[in-house]
Amino acid sequence: MRKTLSLLAIISCMLPGLASAQSSDRDGAYGFAGFGSYAVTIPACSNVAPAYRDTRWNISKLGFHAGAGYRINDHFALELAAQAQGGGSKARAPTQAGDTHVRSSSRALTLSGLGVLPLGDRFEVFGRAGLGAMRTSLTATTVEFDHKATSGTLALQYGLGASMRLGERGFVRTEWNVLRPIGKSRSAAPLAGQRVYASQVNVAFGRHF
Repeated sequence: MRKTLSLLAIISCMLPGLASAQSSDRDGAYGFAGFGSYAVTIPACSNVAPAYRDTRWNISKLGFHAGAGYRINDHFALELAAQAQGGGSKARAPTQAGDTHVRSSSRALTLSGLGVLPLGDRFEVFGRAGLGAMRTSLTATTVEFDHKATSGTLALQYGLGASMRLGERGFVRTEWNVLRPIGKSRSAAPLAGQRVYASQVNVAFGRHF
């Protein structure tokens, strides 16, 4: 009986150390890269005709992102990342008056904080909040003309995601996030808009250093 109690006491002393080791191996620096759907959205501005106020342009293409982060503890991390919308094909030429075709190109550099909720040893969910510098080019093509405009603006970033650990150091994660501009975007003007929003649904692979 005494041997059993002694063994239980030893195991109970070891468990906090094991839990601490499992927690601490999430900490430190890591890198990641991924791809997914990258959409640029231009809602109509408020001073257009009432019939068009709920309209919006949405251009979705393949997008890419990569970056590095630092996990401070189980529940918080900081990340610096770059993201870009793929070039895709050129806007096709309109065939009749009134048609408008749009081509977009967008990229951003972001700094954000992650609030993380571990779900056991392998799975996590997280929320993201940060700030980014976004640059967008839009080309609107009609029968009469091509209009191209480029603008840059600061943007708030927010998102939600989930992550799964792969082996000792690797992980895979999926995420939805949005860049919401703080100021007006000149590139939206040809499409009767004031701001350009960017959003992603992506998957990324990463590794702890």
